[in-house]
Amino acid sequence: MQMHTGVKAYECTWAGCDYKSTHPGVLRTHMKSHSPVKKGSQAGFACRSEGCDFHTTDSDELKKHLKKEHSGEEIFKCPWEDCDFAASKPTELKSHYVGHTG
Repeated sequence: MQMHTGVKAYECTWAGCDYKSTHPGVLRTHMKSHSPVKKGSQAGFACRSEGCDFHTTDSDELKKHLKKEHSGEEIFKCPWEDCDFAASKPTELKSHYVGHTG
């Protein structure tokens, strides 16, 4: 039981990464952080802020990024034709959009 002995036998194989874990499942989760994710990909989460290329496989990491890098920035734009509304939170956009659709 390496988990209880503190021996980190599971090593990341990504070049330049020295991450080690006591459990293979934790290592698998870590390895996802190295996976390339493109905007619009269903395999991950990408920042929707214009000009920002941040992407991750973890929704919590995206939330942290948005809070740290784009706090208050209006990145959720209304798709309704001729509407210039933008919000900093998706829930605000959803509430607004209901006004268009009823």
